[in-house]
Amino acid sequence: MEEIHRMDTAVDPGVPGDAGQPAPAGLREPDLVLVIPRADFYATSHRRPDQVLLLVEVADTTVGFDRSVKAPLYARAGVREFWLVDLDGELVQVHREPAAESYRSYNRKLWNREMKRQRILQVGPT
Repeated sequence: MEEIHRMDTAVDPGVPGDAGQPAPAGLREPDLVLVIPRADFYATSHRRPDQVLLLVEVADTTVGFDRSVKAPLYARAGVREFWLVDLDGELVQVHREPAAESYRSYNRKLWNREMKRQRILQVGPT
């Protein structure tokens, strides 16, 4: 994946022959991306994985795909924090510390009324 924003035109520059090839429709855009603020709002260049503070996928029927296909792509690209919100399972899978094919840190948090909005929004560089 050259850059998260360009998932429609690149998959992973580390895999020969993939750069510049269209990604499947399901890989094109994450549901939510929080990036380091810039004065130009990324108008002059696209965001890079090292500028992504948090990437979120919200899933009901695609949890397995997001976990087995998208998570390794995000880790390989160096996305520092990836959340998979499992609507049916009522939990959030928090992935941190990207490595070659996966994340070194993984936690599951139950999504319930006790999960405070402020705790969810406390995201920043690690």
